[in-house]
Order: sequence, then structure tokens, then C-alpha cells
Amino acid sequence: MLVLILALCGQNIEMPATFIGDPGQFIAIRPTKTDGKIVQYFPLDAGLSVFPAALLNDTTATVVTAVKAGRYRLLAYTALGDKPSLPVIVTVVVGDGKPEPIPVPPVPPMPVPVPTPKIDDETYGLGTFIYKSVDGSVAASAGRKEIAAAFSENFRVTASQIGAGTLTQVAKILQTVTEQNDATLTNLTADKAKWEKSAVALQEELLKLNRDKKLVKPEDFRVAFLELSSGFAALAAK
Repeated sequence: MLVLILALCGQNIEMPATFIGDPGQFIAIRPTKTDGKIVQYFPLDAGLSVFPAALLNDTTATVVTAVKAGRYRLLAYTALGDKPSLPVIVTVVVGDGKPEPIPVPPVPPMPVPVPTPKIDDETYGLGTFIYKSVDGSVAASAGRKEIAAAFSENFRVTASQIGAGTLTQVAKILQTVTEQNDATLTNLTADKAKWEKSAVALQEELLKLNRDKKLVKPEDFRVAFLELSSGFAALAAK
């Protein structure tokens, strides 16, 4: 049956099943037997380049090359007149025949969510207020942490004094914590201008609570100062 098919198709071409070479090397390809005077070659896999037949003296041969190692298929056929041969597919083994693995792009790490600081300010919301105010106006730094920790302690101590009954007048309460905070900025050689925006915002918020009759008595200020202490503590821990 095979002889009949070849006879019907016309010309015959026989080639080695495999050709071997190194990456970047010119690999000669030629049939072991052909009835035609010209053999046409076509690469079936990307990466295999075929030398133009017109530039070769032997029209039954060709030269191929591949930059990367791998196994490449090459189709060849010949013809005489209008009778083509059956195509032959050979394998060109370049290097070790193993294609380079396709690099897998690294999977970016999942962003680590920034934990929401725990701020105790259920009554007036002052802890969250001062946290956001300072965080939005004073750049994060070791100095900011240090000042925030000191402010937290100032408000905590003042709240304790109110609770102990040693501070009973609102004016004295405000004067005490203001002097403590001013001393903190001076002792830590901080740029007071950087903290001015949050200080003014806090003053306005306290006045608003006072106008709304929510921040009037010393006990109100004790609760408010504990909230501010919590907010500054969260900033110090950030």
C-alpha cells in the first residue's frame, strides 16, 4: 500500500528522524535520499530559523539554527514537475532538547492590613478625633511617637488628678494640661508650628462640646482627657 501511495504522489524523500546541534549553531539538514532536485523546508515550531535555500549550493539541503535549547519540528518535501512527494517531518534537537522553562512571574505578597488602633472614646469620640487630626497634620517620625506618648501621659495624669479631687476647677484643669503639653514640646525640642493645626482643631472641638453642654463639669473633662490619652497612645504605638 505504501509503495502505491508513493507512486501516486510522485517523488520520494527520505531523511534521518533527528538532527542534533547546539544553541546558536548552524545545523546542516540534508536528506539521505530524494528523487527531486530541490527540497523545500518549513519550520513547524517557533524559534527554529531556516537558512534561505537560494543562498545554498546544495538545493536539497538547508541550514537551521535556534537560539534556545529544545526540540523543533521541521517539515520537508520535494517535487518533480507537478508531482510532490509526501512531506517528511524531522526533529531538530538543540542543546539538551529541553526548552527553557517559562519564568513564572512572582506573586506579589498580599498587603498586610494596618490594624485599626484600639481607642477608648465612646463618650465624646475625642481619642479618634485627635488621632486623625495629628496623623493628618504631623508627619510620622520617631519624634512624633515620643511627643504623642508624652501627651498621652499628660492627659492621663491630669484625668487622675481630677478623679482624685485635686483638680476641681475647669479653668485650672485646662491651664494644667496646657502647661504640661507646652513643656513637653519645649523639652523635646519639637517644632511647635507642626502641632499648631491639631491643637487649634482640638480647642475648637472642646469649645463645641462645651457649647452643646456636653463638656461642662470636671468629671466631663476627666472622661474627655482619658479619651485624648487613648488617642495619643494609639499614635505613639503607630
